[in-house]
Amino acid sequence: MLRLSLKVARRLSFRRRAHYALLMSYHPATAVSWVLGVTNLAAYLLTGVAGVLVDAQLWPMLYVNAAVLQVGLYVWNRRNNISTLEEESSSGASGMILSVLSTPVYVSALWAAVRHRTVSFAVTPKGAQDRDPLSTFGAHLRWAAVLVAALVASVPLHHPHVAICTWALVSTAVCLLPVAMWLTGLLWHRLRSGPRAAGLAPNVVQTLPALTGEPSVPVPVISQLITTGATRAPRTQEDPR
Repeated sequence: MLRLSLKVARRLSFRRRAHYALLMSYHPATAVSWVLGVTNLAAYLLTGVAGVLVDAQLWPMLYVNAAVLQVGLYVWNRRNNISTLEEESSSGASGMILSVLSTPVYVSALWAAVRHRTVSFAVTPKGAQDRDPLSTFGAHLRWAAVLVAALVASVPLHHPHVAICTWALVSTAVCLLPVAMWLTGLLWHRLRSGPRAAGLAPNVVQTLPALTGEPSVPVPVISQLITTGATRAPRTQEDPR
């Protein structure tokens, strides 16, 4: 992938090369940031080792300024959006949410690229009946297990901190939210296709079993009897009565 990027970059101008470099570095940078963030959380929760101590009043000011600058830069760059998958007036919030939820996948892809492994992905056709197994979210579940284990271990080690635990819980929610959405989709699909899942096709004439030794009566005949108020089914030529 890196060799292909270098070949493409050589044929571009300086401005296009810079844009292409920033575009291609997004996913690796996101993966590295995730690994460093989880490592920082686990290091404090397990050992109590902290980094640079910042005053409680200074930290929110710096963080809010950085967040406002990032959001402002994003909104300003939205006017250059050329994606055909989004509407021109869309905010792009759905794309950002999906990108955040896909962070464990970025980490797995980066690790596979470092080991020179071929990364493949499967595309489910629209309307297909196949359902993804739980192993599809293996990367999310592994990272969630690491975070939950660090949170649980921090209690007997006496290293819990409100801010650190909050970030750990948010990161755990990022890992488990795709799994929860997948389970909700499966449940909703089963509820909507309840009769079909049980093997009962609609508009099929079913025969009730004879409980008193009399011939079975089809369901449409019973419906007709109830509607007309008749007490006995119409006799046929084969009826001995």
